[in-house]
Amino acid sequence: MLEELIFKHLQSFRNDLEPYLASYGDYLAIFAGKAPDDMDETWNDGKSQYGRIVFYLDTNTDPEREVSGKLAVDVFCEDGAQNVGEIESVVRPIINGYFFSCGDMTIAAQWHDSRKFVEPTNKVCGTTISYDLYAFPSQTTCDPDPIALLNLYTKEAIPNARVIGLEDTGEIFKPTNDIPAIYWRAMSVSKCAWILDTFSCSWQTMICRAHIIAEDNNVMASTARRLDNALTLQKSLLFDNGTTLRVDRNNQVNSGADPMKQGQLTVEATYGILNIIKSGKIENIYYTDTDRRG
Repeated sequence: MLEELIFKHLQSFRNDLEPYLASYGDYLAIFAGKAPDDMDETWNDGKSQYGRIVFYLDTNTDPEREVSGKLAVDVFCEDGAQNVGEIESVVRPIINGYFFSCGDMTIAAQWHDSRKFVEPTNKVCGTTISYDLYAFPSQTTCDPDPIALLNLYTKEAIPNARVIGLEDTGEIFKPTNDIPAIYWRAMSVSKCAWILDTFSCSWQTMICRAHIIAEDNNVMASTARRLDNALTLQKSLLFDNGTTLRVDRNNQVNSGADPMKQGQLTVEATYGILNIIKSGKIENIYYTDTDRRG
């Protein structure tokens, strides 16, 4: 599915890429994994089969979700006939910073490096553009769910943001300064150290991390501060069952943190788990009137 989205995305930039790429049937010469054989009849007759793009995905499951894989985009050109550097400068930003959503999984691509190559035997040169892929999976689990509640409040506090995991962001989107992306994830859950349990309630603290992604570092930093200030002033959020989520204790903003890897806002979210005891029918109860007033 992700390969299909990337293919669709690249083809959507036809006006930008058509001056540099050959055609394969009705499409630009863009392929996932492997290009067709040079003798394939679908190549347009009498025209060059270069440039072309072949991309490769290497994804994996990462419990820490910091890096979920790699995307390599090979741009092939006719040696001496096309400017590799010019084509690279056009292709690289078409993928860099974009988010691709498949079901409840969202993956972002961030440019890592570009390396030129030469294939003397085929008289072909080109560049490999590498991207790191970062996973933003749905973090909502079971009640009481601090992440789900933080998602809802974030959309209320910063309505212009796209909250990943809460709303439909579309198959393909790129955060901007006007429409940043915000993603909450759970770092850990432990017993609350500052509220004692009672007979009816056990207290937990979930360390939550917010990733704020926009085009400009200053916008990301100011958005993190705005969200932190809003949570601090709000003090607590209300679950549907009437219990509270404390969101104003030991919050931290790190504007220098990588928005894709670490996230810039940390919140110690404290909440109670109700101990609801189901009781059966009370039997064998006898009543004696002890009132002996004459």
